[in-house]
Amino acid sequence: MKQCRVDSPVGRKSNKNVRPTEKHKTGLNMTELKKYHKSLPHFRLDGSVYYITFNSVLDNLDPECRRITLDALRFFHLSRIHLSITVVMPDHVHAIVQPLEKHPGNWYELTSILKSIKGFSAKKINEHLSRKGQVWQRESYDRILRSEKEYLEKWKYIFDNPIRAKIVKRPEDYEFIFIPD
Repeated sequence: MKQCRVDSPVGRKSNKNVRPTEKHKTGLNMTELKKYHKSLPHFRLDGSVYYITFNSVLDNLDPECRRITLDALRFFHLSRIHLSITVVMPDHVHAIVQPLEKHPGNWYELTSILKSIKGFSAKKINEHLSRKGQVWQRESYDRILRSEKEYLEKWKYIFDNPIRAKIVKRPEDYEFIFIPD
């Protein structure tokens, strides 16, 4: 399977450089699609690009808590995931990620990646706040992005999230957003 390299559309007049994987062009191969349920249904397909959201149980993460979370996400970029964009808001996180191949045919599991990100950041946030307990809701929302159009819609939604929340007037001014080069 081929790794997807999705370029950021920021600063471009055209989005011609943004390309979904071959699987996204041809549709999902249902024999390879894995499904499981917790409270929400979760679908897994090796090599897929996912839109993910996870929420905090705390009312409002302070700037240091958001920085800790952003650093945790960035830590896994290019080691276990390709991170296209992420934003850490005061009470939730959005990202577009693609788990990477460990070796041919064996991919990092999105579930274990999210568990690592949430677990590490929760430990550091609790240390920062001098508290114990849950920081993140146990379950995350994830969706396989199935087309270039859907990818671009989710990318723009994440990029504009600080504006919609009335935190900044321009997304570039929000310090808890990460868009790799």
